[in-house]
Amino acid sequence: MKVSVFNLLQAFLETHHGSKACGTMLNTLDFPSSIIHLSSTSYNNEISNILTNYREPLNTSTIEKLRTCGKFLFLKLRPITSSGARRIKPFHVFLHIFNNLIRFEIKKLHADSTLPKSDYKQLNSQLLIMTYHLEYWLCHLSEELIFCSAKNFGEEISVYQPKCLHYRDKACHIEVGFL
Repeated sequence: MKVSVFNLLQAFLETHHGSKACGTMLNTLDFPSSIIHLSSTSYNNEISNILTNYREPLNTSTIEKLRTCGKFLFLKLRPITSSGARRIKPFHVFLHIFNNLIRFEIKKLHADSTLPKSDYKQLNSQLLIMTYHLEYWLCHLSEELIFCSAKNFGEEISVYQPKCLHYRDKACHIEVGFL
């Protein structure tokens, strides 16, 4: 799983910024492990470093980089998603189940993985609030995965973050509105 995510991230960087920029970036970042895609204890921090801390030579904002990466990941992961997961309806139920399914599968493969703590509150049929407590700031990547999933379900949604780690809040609060 970890190698797959790193390979997708590398493919994203090469696709959107070229292999030279990707190579330069990977060679200049200070990673805690010498072989980043095989590290087990610092893997999450390494992925986060790539997506949130490195600006040159990518020449794009962190938030835009995260959103673009979320869209790229969705397009790559969608074809390998089980048909059972694709049949879950309605969309807000899919969001709950998918979060738990991902957590279960990751923990099954890598018991030592650090996963964000999350809480889902369905306030009414029009609003779901997802709260993430992350040590690495990938909320905008999550937003894009939510948008892409909604589009895949034929749903129209709005996403708003009244609280975000990027703005020094203690957690990210993603409000998903069903239109």
